Amino acid sequence: MTSLVKLVLDYANYVFAIIFNFEMIIKLCALGNQYFISSWNKFDMFIVITADFGILLDMLELNKSFQSVATILRAFRIVRIVRLLQKFRSIKIIIDSTLNILPSITNVLSLLALILYVYACFGIYLFAGVKRRAELNG
Repeated sequence: MTSLVKLVLDYANYVFAIIFNFEMIIKLCALGNQYFISSWNKFDMFIVITADFGILLDMLELNKSFQSVATILRAFRIVRIVRLLQKFRSIKIIIDSTLNILPSITNVLSLLALILYVYACFGIYLFAGVKRRAELNG
């Protein structure tokens, strides 16, 4: 990634963090203690605090030692989209049915993960001795 793209993404990250912090503060001032009644508000507060923690790790340059933690914290912000999806009835039905099905298909998912693991091990065993050449990069 070029330094210009990284700089633009960092500034976009800061702008969105400021917007989300501003939204949370306005809601806290407007609703007071009633803010904590809604679980969506608690979820939003958790997302905003984790985003702030990730930015703090970047600013203190602790990101190198806690790189996986910072990545996970950034991934939590994507889950905010689920809140928007709850407003659409048809998508809400799909999400609810997927969440209801999930416990019953864990065995199938476990079997698929096991098959994927076996094929990965098999591929490593077969192709471990292949030398890197220009023809393989195409």
